[in-house]
Amino acid sequence: MTFSPMRRAITACSAFAVLTYPLLTLAADPVKIGLIAPFSGSFADYGKQMEGGIKAWQKLNGDVVAGRKIEVIMKDTTGPVPE
Repeated sequence: MTFSPMRRAITACSAFAVLTYPLLTLAADPVKIGLIAPFSGSFADYGKQMEGGIKAWQKLNGDVVAGRKIEVIMKDTTGPVPE
C-alpha cells in the first residue's frame, strides 16, 4: 500500500502537532486573575468574604487548572475609613 505525498505531509504535520502540544502546556505562564474589591473601609467585609471564598476554592481544588497555575491578584479599592 502506497501513500500519496499529500497524505504523508498531512500525517507528518498531524503527528508533529499531537506530539508537541504537551510541551506548550508545560511552558505556559500562569493564568492571572484580578480581583479588585473593597478590603478596607466600610465595605471591607465583602472583600474579605470574596478573598475567603477564593482561598477555600483553591484549598479544595488546588491552584492548577488544565495544567496551568492560577495566580489571583487582589487589589484594594481603598474605601473611606468609617468614623
